Amino acid sequence: MSLPPANGIVPFPLIVIDRCSQLEHFFGVRTLIEIEQAIEKLPSSELRQLHRWIAERDADDWDAEIARDAAAGKFDALRQRVIRDNDNGLCENL
Repeated sequence: MSLPPANGIVPFPLIVIDRCSQLEHFFGVRTLIEIEQAIEKLPSSELRQLHRWIAERDADDWDAEIARDAAAGKFDALRQRVIRDNDNGLCENL
């Protein structure tokens, strides 16, 4: 394993890899149960770091999905309804 970055924060995949000595090619040969068991062994500071990474990844994935859906026109009908409702006085300022 390479040295940790200068800021001392090791990205979560390296933490899990370090905890699973038999891990090959990241998660390719591990089951979800084994990954969960490795996570259970993390100290609380590394668990918080993992949680932040997962939350950021999830938010980025969701943002990308919304952008793809918007580009595909999936929100066009909803947008038109909101505009129509607003034009007809059916909306209130919050």
